[in-house]
Order: sequence, then structure tokens, then C-alpha cells
Amino acid sequence: MVYVDTSVWVTALCREPFTDLAQGWLEKQTAGTLHASGWVQAEFSSALSMKQRSGQLDAAQAAEAMTLFSATIEQACRRVSIEEADFALAARLVADPAGGLRAGDALHLAMAARQGLALVTFDTLLAKAALRFGVQARLLQEERA
Repeated sequence: MVYVDTSVWVTALCREPFTDLAQGWLEKQTAGTLHASGWVQAEFSSALSMKQRSGQLDAAQAAEAMTLFSATIEQACRRVSIEEADFALAARLVADPAGGLRAGDALHLAMAARQGLALVTFDTLLAKAALRFGVQARLLQEERA
């Protein structure tokens, strides 16, 4: 059972250096084992908007990626809701300057921790923070070999 963070979805559904890896990993997962939150949806939408502003995607490409994302999340993922305790834990995680976590990543980590889920990501900093916090993490680009 894994919590899939936004970096995996963006990489899988937009042309990125590890797109093939992300798509292949997602295709191999057993139904019912993937988890995502509404926060992933908000971040995914933000990433598409940033890619449009920077010229990496046009409006049609962004709309197609959002449609694929929404369908995939609906069909392949169990939803993790955000609870008040997640915000409190995320605040504690970002309070450590040595950790370097941003609030959004800390929120992903807090939800995964509360649900007892391993965290799957392309974000090295987030994976390291998860391990320090005692949450199993999989850094997908390290599974390349």
C-alpha cells in the first residue's frame, strides 16, 4: 500500500526525463494499492498551470493531462482525506530547518504516515525526510536499474 505523491503523477502524465519509468511503475501496480489525496489533485493542477506559463505545455496538452489524471485517480487510487492532525504534523515537520521540507511535501508525508503507507516519489528531499521520520519511502529514479 503506497501513497503516490504529485511528482510521480506529473512525471507520468507530462513529458519528463523519467516519464517511461513512472508510467511503467504505475502500470505494474495492483488495483487498490495506490493512494492519493485531494492535495495531489491541487498540486497536479498547479504543476500544469506552471508548465503552461513556461511554455512547456499548451492549453490542449494541459487539459488532456488533467483528464488522464482525473480518470486514473478515480479508477486506480483510494482517496486519503486530509485531517486536522495532518496539518499539525506537517507544521512540526517544516519547523525543522535542517529537514528543508516545504509545507506541501510535509502534508503528503503526514498523510502517508497517518495511514501507514509507504511514500512513492521522485523528490529526493521528501524521500529522505520520510525515512528520517520513520515512513518507508521509494525514490523511483533509484529503481531504474
